[in-house]
Amino acid sequence: LAKRGGYRFEHVDQPRARIWVTLESGELPMSVSGLQTPARDKFAYFVPYIAQKNKALVLGDKKIDADAFAADKSSRMAVVRGFKHGDYFDRLVDKVRQNGNVAEVPTIDNLFLMLESGDRVNMIISQPALYAKALKEKGLESKVSVQDLDTQGKGVNLGLILSKAHFTPADVAKMQGIINDMKKDGTLAAIFAKYLNKQDAAEALQF
Repeated sequence: LAKRGGYRFEHVDQPRARIWVTLESGELPMSVSGLQTPARDKFAYFVPYIAQKNKALVLGDKKIDADAFAADKSSRMAVVRGFKHGDYFDRLVDKVRQNGNVAEVPTIDNLFLMLESGDRVNMIISQPALYAKALKEKGLESKVSVQDLDTQGKGVNLGLILSKAHFTPADVAKMQGIINDMKKDGTLAAIFAKYLNKQDAAEALQF
């Protein structure tokens, strides 16, 4: 994106909840991997570049039933503060939260640390582009099962998040054109194939 658009990016680490606050205030010009919502449309433009289907990452290999998990008062899960997971998983989180059993953490790394502890949560929610690397790095591949609870659902589009305080519709159109070209010429496919398995890489292009 930088090469094709002539942009210069400065990487800044922030908790996800703070990212949304600083985007809205105009302090932060841009971020990535954002789920578009009507509330966020008020202060940001979105340029989709990947489709991701959230999955349940569960300790052990026992198949989870979402309704039973939500009703079980011993069920515990963690989410990143400020994350939206799409309608299906947001509803599940809300149900578990009613029992007081949702821990909110500031970063994705904290999310996987909760799972790694082995006794703090039963489940987290994540996407292939995130969990493929994290499970391997933390040695959790044999300890955690990835379960597709939303069997009827499709991936959600995630995009570049461009603060309206810094970008114009013309800027957005330019970035959208670059992403379209990268999808058309196979650049995105090559990037996804480097980090994801064949199925997940193919699904990532369905935006």
